[in-house]
This record gives sequence, structure tokens and C-alpha cells, in this order.
Amino acid sequence: MLLSQGDSYMDIRDFNEGTAYTQSQISRAAVSYLGRYLPATINIGQEATLDAASKACLLHFENSRRSVLERHTWGFALKEDVLSEFVPEEKDIPRLNNAHLIPADCVHIVAVGSRCASSCSKIVNEGHSIREGLIFPCCGKVIRYVYDNILYYQWTASAINALTLLLCRNIASSVTADPTMGLYSVIDRHYEEAITQAIALDSYQQPITVIHDKRTPKFNKRGGWLWRR
Repeated sequence: MLLSQGDSYMDIRDFNEGTAYTQSQISRAAVSYLGRYLPATINIGQEATLDAASKACLLHFENSRRSVLERHTWGFALKEDVLSEFVPEEKDIPRLNNAHLIPADCVHIVAVGSRCASSCSKIVNEGHSIREGLIFPCCGKVIRYVYDNILYYQWTASAINALTLLLCRNIASSVTADPTMGLYSVIDRHYEEAITQAIALDSYQQPITVIHDKRTPKFNKRGGWLWRR
């Protein structure tokens, strides 16, 4: 898809990259969300409290981001590759025969197998096992997996919103002592709603089925066609 910009055209991916979120923006949004859920009794020293939350974002950001990626087979973070063979030392050959390297950017594995002969977009999931940080494919060596995508302009807006709420939840304990976990629970409930919506809207999970109309046409005397079942 091309977007017009004066006399020139730009690719939608370039447009998205120019309007991308950054880690800093997502962190600031998480802190702003936190102000929405803070009890009204916390007003003295609130600026200092939110400053502590901003610093906590640095601690919790990476874990929060990967947690969101682990929740679903996101279309914006789906990758396909061929496994690289691991070459063990001679003494390890009996134990590590047929071992392959897990891609360094892998968050979670979707399928391992062979490409379907009738469709280049499908993989026959033939199974695998993982031992000692290595992957042992059953048959085929094609791997489809969710990768550690940090290009936020590729993320959907709903997934960014879910990440923001999860980060907000994870920094909540840096704001106030909450032995009943009340603040945490409230934000967690909103995060679960947001992640459920993001998953429902994700394009990878929305197969398109074309239904052909099998009704027979019947000519209308007024010059048009009517349809009957």
C-alpha cells in the first residue's frame, strides 16, 4: 500500500516507522496510566512517587515486553527459518546427535517440521524436543516462531496498549506498599481485558473464508435478476 505525500509516494511501512512508539514513550504512558489507578489518598509527594515509577519502568520493561510476546502467536512477530545444525564435540555426539540451534531471537516456538507440498505458506508440524538449550527436530527443520520484535511500529495499537498496561501493573509495587495487592489486581484486570482484545484483533488469527453464493439466479420481468435459494 502506498500513501501519497505531495508528488511522491511512500510505503506504508516507512510511514509507520516514522510514527513509531519508543520504549521511552511506552514507559511514560505506563506511568500516566498509573496516575489513573492510584488511590485518592496518595497525594502528598505524588511527584516523587511517579518519579520512582518512571525509574521502575527501566527495571520491568524487558520482562513485560517479552511476556506480551509470549502470550500469543502475533502476526507482527512471526518468523520462519531453517534450523542451523549444532556441531557437538566428539564426546558429546552420542548425546547430542541431531541437535540444532534455537534461533537467538526466539520467544516461543509455534511449529517445527516440513513445508507443505501443496502450499508454500503452511508447515506440517512434525514435532520436536528441547534438551540442554538445543532443539531436536523430529523430521523437518523448518521452524516457525514468535521472535523478539522490538520494532514497535510493526506492533498493533492494541498490543502496544496491552504492553503499557502490563508495565503499569508491574511498576505498581514501586509506588505504594499494598499488602492486599488491591492496586495490582485492579490494573491486572484491565491488562487481561486489553490483551484479550489485542489477541482477538490480531490478523494472524483471522482466517478469511470466501463463501461462493450457490443460489440460482431468476430473471425478474422488471429487467433485473433476483436470487433464490
